[in-house]
Amino acid sequence: VQASCLGGKDSVTPLTAVLYLTTVNVLGDVLLVKVFSMGVRGAAIATLIAQWASTAALLRSALRKLLRDNSLGLWRKASAASEDSVSSKAFLAYAIPVLTIVIGKLAVFAVMTHSASAVEDQPTSLASHQIICALFVFIRPFSEVMSQTAQTFIPPYVAPIDEYTTNRSIDSSASDLCGDTRTKARAASASSVANSLMLLGFCIAIINASFVCLIPLYFGGALTSDQEVVDALRPLAMYLWLSILLTMPGAISEGILLAHRDLKYLALTHLLITAFLVVALLHIRNVGGNVEELWGSFTVNQFVRAIVFGARILLA
Repeated sequence: VQASCLGGKDSVTPLTAVLYLTTVNVLGDVLLVKVFSMGVRGAAIATLIAQWASTAALLRSALRKLLRDNSLGLWRKASAASEDSVSSKAFLAYAIPVLTIVIGKLAVFAVMTHSASAVEDQPTSLASHQIICALFVFIRPFSEVMSQTAQTFIPPYVAPIDEYTTNRSIDSSASDLCGDTRTKARAASASSVANSLMLLGFCIAIINASFVCLIPLYFGGALTSDQEVVDALRPLAMYLWLSILLTMPGAISEGILLAHRDLKYLALTHLLITAFLVVALLHIRNVGGNVEELWGSFTVNQFVRAIVFGARILLA
């Protein structure tokens, strides 16, 4: 639903949905876990309610696009083949690399949790890791929204010339310009959009990171009554702050590369970066490291991801 809104160039509704998700999740966790002492069950219920609230916030805008032909996208009325139709082969060529990236991201957190369960000072280490991980995942939708925004607003500037002039309603006199001039103009427009997204993303990331890191630093007791876990959260706040900050430029750069359909580079690079991180995490687990080393490795991974994707955009 969020993707359909962004596909229709509606970036406000997804951000509103993230706000609903964040607010309801926080209030639900405090109310159900802290006040009513429902523990893991309360946290799960709060997350479920937050997801429903977020989805409800998206539906009003999205349904206008999904139900345009009253078919809900499940069937199509018989008609001549459209030039805009997408073949299964073209769809899979795009979907498979994107699926590889998504699976890689999920695998990282699975391996981190597996490693955290085997490092020293259990069960405090695993508990502190789970809380930091939850806070990171809690704020991550902001970076995903910025990535999807890049995928929505940049493609018109990198589309074929004829499609670009049609979509931007350029008159016939403008379409008589030489190809090089139009290409440079579109490249400048795409660069301007990318720079604006990156600047906005950094501002959002700094605010989010600074706000979220206050929780493990000063308000850990709101999430757990175990003082050892509360004390273990404080050293991880720095890694959480850096991870949130570095995830944003990486996500925006990823969105820009997806908009340019640089799929092979994205999938291969993401696979290699993820593989190195997994090896590092398992090494830390095997040598009996600690949770700080796990999150330090993840922070380095986000830094490398941002640098590699950003360098690709600059060089291209």
